[in-house]
Amino acid sequence: MKKIYILFVTLISTFAVQAQVSFGNMQNQISRGKDGINVFDVQKDTREFKGLSIDLGGAFNMDFQATNSFNDQPNNITTTTTTATGTTTRSITGYRLMNTENNFTLPAADMYIGAQLFDGVRVNLDVYLASRHHNDSYVKGGYLQIDKLDFIKKDFLADVMKYATIKIGQMENNFGDAHFRGSDNGNTIRNAFVGNNIMYSFTTEMGMEVYYNRNGLVSMLGVTNGNLNQSNEEVFYPAGPNANTTHSPSILAKLGYDKQLNQDLRVRITGSYYHNANLGNANIYALIDQDLVIGVF
Repeated sequence: MKKIYILFVTLISTFAVQAQVSFGNMQNQISRGKDGINVFDVQKDTREFKGLSIDLGGAFNMDFQATNSFNDQPNNITTTTTTATGTTTRSITGYRLMNTENNFTLPAADMYIGAQLFDGVRVNLDVYLASRHHNDSYVKGGYLQIDKLDFIKKDFLADVMKYATIKIGQMENNFGDAHFRGSDNGNTIRNAFVGNNIMYSFTTEMGMEVYYNRNGLVSMLGVTNGNLNQSNEEVFYPAGPNANTTHSPSILAKLGYDKQLNQDLRVRITGSYYHNANLGNANIYALIDQDLVIGVF
């Protein structure tokens, strides 16, 4: 009976729905469905520009959590501490941990809105309608992606832009590869177990990333203003080498190799770099006592 119960909980623990509709023709966009699994960085395609196109997408995830905990401490307890100077007795009232039971957690939902504005130019907006810890809607980020510079002049830097991409905005910054394989609020198609790594390289900062991918080469150089929550207020650090300083930019980069060698073998190795001069506003891994992260993923 216990095995049947565990199997039942496993099957219903994650209920996810993914949908995407394009009214027109979106260029150079990674699919949010199953075709986007194990597709990283930015991608180029050969779709023709057919005028203004609109893209709508959504994701919904509902989790059943089967974890029980209980607390048998009384509401009023007395603690006794003995030291070299004597014994201290202290009474604590209203002490009780909250028990948990098997039930559904707060559902999570995402909405994606995009538009193809010009040949090789599109915008994207990601909205969290609700999350497991947050029942209000808020914007994850929005960015402009440029794959051609024809809006300046026809075939302007075409030989470069054939392999280059520019992203500008408040967006999910590309540090490491773990965030490509993780769940993103209501979008759990890339990770059915919902929970991500304990140390998860995820942040959304205002900035720009420039990519150059060619013949398996993966490269990216970016700069952000170092802010997760945007503000123009001065940051004051009361102690340390960077006392009373303003926000410092974050520098990030990625270099690697990714290629499908044959039908059964794909090789990918990347190294990522992230640097912020002020420890207090570095967001990758919620840095506290270091200002440099180098990772191989």
